[in-house]
Amino acid sequence: MLKVHIYDKEVQVDRRKIKILYNLSELLEVNGRFLSAFDMLLVNANDNMTIQQSEQGGMLYAIFYLDNKELSRLFQNNQLSFSCDSSQEKNDNFVPLRDCLTRLLLANSEVASFAKVAFQEYSYKLYLLLMNHFRVSKLSLNNLSLSEQFEQYVAEHFQTELSLSKISSDFFMTPQYFSKLFKETMGVTFYKYLTAVRLEQARDLLADEDMSILQVALDSGFANINAFNRAYKEKFQELPSDYRKRQEQTEVQYIKPAFQELSHILKGQLTEEKPSCQKFLDIDVENRELVKPYWQKVINVGKVSNLNQKRIEEQFRDFQSEMHFEYARLKLEYPEDFNQNYSYYGEESYMDFLVKLNLRCQFVIDFRDWDGQSLFQDYLKGLISHLSNRYSIERLRQWRFELDYLTLFDDDKCRRYASAYQRISKLLESYGMEESLYGPGFILGDISSFRIFTTNLKKGIIPDIEHLTFHVLPNIANKDTDNNLTLQTVTDVNHIKNQLEMIQSELAGESHRYHIVEWQDYQPHHPWINDSTFKAADIIKNTLACLGMLDDLAWGPPLDLLLDDRSDHLLSGGEGCVTKHGVKKPSYYAHSFLSCHGRDIIAADDYSLVTSSGHNLNVVCHNCSQLNYRYYLQEDKRQLYHYNDYFEQVENQRLVFQFKGMKNGTYLIKTRLVNSNYGSVQDLMSKIFLDGTISFGESEINYLKTQAVPKLTLFHSTIEGGKLELQVDLEPNEICYMHVIYLY
Repeated sequence: MLKVHIYDKEVQVDRRKIKILYNLSELLEVNGRFLSAFDMLLVNANDNMTIQQSEQGGMLYAIFYLDNKELSRLFQNNQLSFSCDSSQEKNDNFVPLRDCLTRLLLANSEVASFAKVAFQEYSYKLYLLLMNHFRVSKLSLNNLSLSEQFEQYVAEHFQTELSLSKISSDFFMTPQYFSKLFKETMGVTFYKYLTAVRLEQARDLLADEDMSILQVALDSGFANINAFNRAYKEKFQELPSDYRKRQEQTEVQYIKPAFQELSHILKGQLTEEKPSCQKFLDIDVENRELVKPYWQKVINVGKVSNLNQKRIEEQFRDFQSEMHFEYARLKLEYPEDFNQNYSYYGEESYMDFLVKLNLRCQFVIDFRDWDGQSLFQDYLKGLISHLSNRYSIERLRQWRFELDYLTLFDDDKCRRYASAYQRISKLLESYGMEESLYGPGFILGDISSFRIFTTNLKKGIIPDIEHLTFHVLPNIANKDTDNNLTLQTVTDVNHIKNQLEMIQSELAGESHRYHIVEWQDYQPHHPWINDSTFKAADIIKNTLACLGMLDDLAWGPPLDLLLDDRSDHLLSGGEGCVTKHGVKKPSYYAHSFLSCHGRDIIAADDYSLVTSSGHNLNVVCHNCSQLNYRYYLQEDKRQLYHYNDYFEQVENQRLVFQFKGMKNGTYLIKTRLVNSNYGSVQDLMSKIFLDGTISFGESEINYLKTQAVPKLTLFHSTIEGGKLELQVDLEPNEICYMHVIYLY
């Protein structure tokens, strides 16, 4: 069961348990870092927590001790690890976590019987929050040494009936050989080591006065209380009951503030239970600034060889004719048959197609390819010379080059990357390229790699990089204190915005420009999300969140045909905006709505972007819902839920736009909506293919193309006094585009 204690001095904490420290003082030093008021730090089981009073004085903090066994039982996982530090990270998920910890503290301080029920309710909510938003998975277990494998196995199984035959079988050895190998590796026999681990656990559990000694014995893996007493006395020369009596006499470390006192301390830390479902945006059309449509800069194509099919060319041409992107991002592939007589004919044909579409090129050089091919520099030099002759050097100088290294950086990787960056930069400078080389392709959220890289940059080991590039991935790889590779799922709804703000804070005073070169945001168990209305709403939501922070934002490939998926299903969950058969998805309309912007921005908030050209207005808005624990924690693909079951809040949202300073006269107002009834091929198919059949022909595809389109409405409005009010009611994950056109 979850335990909560409040302290006003330094204490020794239970190392065997997962702990969350919640700072209630002005400043507190924990594990060498400073926590401000209401910061939270989670420390995993067996990790140290060192607490010190800051120079400002006044120490008050709460520690939540999680029951590891209960967590393992609830989530069927014996190896749970978490990462949570609000003093070092920026994450919207800290808000509900802080709210939950606050409610737990208040419930724990009350003496009323209902408070115990409330405490239990918020305990389970805390478990879900941690599992959903802060869990990390260790990936490098197979690389552990033999002693580390033994330690980990016993740590995971010591509470069970763990026999020599059981563990030797799990290690694919005979009991005799395992016993010999274990003693040679660990220095003690298996049973002595197992007993020592169990006694260490028991020593910690004895500090919990609510647990009987029998319960302590069983929870520590001993068969009965007699075996426990015998082993304990042999190790510590006293009985467990004697140790507990001594502890009770000498140790009362925590304090118990009254509810009213605690409520005053925690004032302002509770969030509203239910957000408002109506948003007002007051807009003065005279306040304008020039639009910088960073979302319309770069489109990902992938490998240049992708553009080699007629169907792809046709779909890509149609897509670009409406979206008007400026750059096509292409990965350069080193040709296996490269030699001094190489013709560049294949690259030439791809480039011709893109140039005819009025697209500039952003060439991506994968560092691993560059590092692994000694002649890559010769290939690149020949390519630039060939393209400059074909399209003119002036046009080529407007193109971009990017050196991408998707990795966890260390000092050695930084030095190797720096060497390649300098060599390519010199080559580009010799051709007079207008922009410097882009790089290195950080994983957004891998703050450790970013700090290692920038430290080397400040030391002069890495040359200054003006254009910093980032990948957005659904999971973030990192390394823990034991150098194990860990993986954490991204669940922060404002992940990009929060991470960019952290990066800009780290680089305060330096001149850099920021580019997101790739965005992958779906979990492998849920590819259907790419075909949903949520995807469209999420595109608009995240685009609006990054206003003023990015130079460009490149989503995934625009077409499912550009992906390495050989299935011929109507919907396959691909990241593209258009299906393989040419049917437009909701995400297509999200890009289309965003591309219909005016010359000036006159207003923006979390839900809307309002632009203008002359007297005409363009409004793009969304009602994006938040994914819940089912989406992130579901591992069984066979378990099916309804679409709405994957979201936290499924509520309609009313948006009210109040304009002033408008030119009087008559306006035509066009509204386009994409929701579960209009513009969603996924929802339309569920209504057509009633028995789940996948049989379809050209007529069915043509029907879907004509029917999976936004809902269109038109009406006139006459403005007097320069004021106009527009109102739209959006269902969950619905997007809307309104075009207000001055007539006369």
